[in-house]
Order: sequence, then structure tokens, then C-alpha cells
Amino acid sequence: MNWQDLILTAGSLFFCLALLPTVYDRSARVPRFTSVTTAFWLVVFAAVQWTLDLRLAPACEAVCAGLWVFIAVRRAPASKLLTGYPWDVGGKLGPPRISK
Repeated sequence: MNWQDLILTAGSLFFCLALLPTVYDRSARVPRFTSVTTAFWLVVFAAVQWTLDLRLAPACEAVCAGLWVFIAVRRAPASKLLTGYPWDVGGKLGPPRISK
């Protein structure tokens, strides 16, 4: 284990701890696009770190990715997965609606 692994592990643990309020708050709403893309890139980062012979950091990244998957499934607004505009939060944005 080297110092880089320890620093990346500490940072990843901090991010996991920062997610806990969102995980435990049943009223929290996070757009699925945000959750899914974050989880995807954390898995990619974990794979890259693993190829660099780091062991603790990728494990913590995988835990954080799991938390983001949980958030994507349980804390997203009621909408279809990854449909519409990525920046659309709860259906407030999107194509202009023509009122009759």
C-alpha cells in the first residue's frame, strides 16, 4: 500500500460519508441522470485505480458507486430512466409547451 492509495481512499470515504444524508432522507430527490452517470464514472475510476495496483481506493469507489445506484433507484423524481433532457429536474424544464 502506498501513500497515493491512502489519499484516494480518504477522499473516497469522505464522498461516501457526504452521501449518507441523501441516502437516509426519504424526501431527497436527485435526478437519475446525475446518479447514473456518477455511478458509471466511479466504476470506471475504480477500474483504472485497480490497474494501477491500488486496492483500498477502488474498493471505496465501488462502495460510493453502489450508494449512487441506490440513490438512482430510490431517490430519483418520478420519471422514466434517462429520458428527456439531462438537465431536467422533476419535469420543470424541457421543450416549450404550447398552451391552448
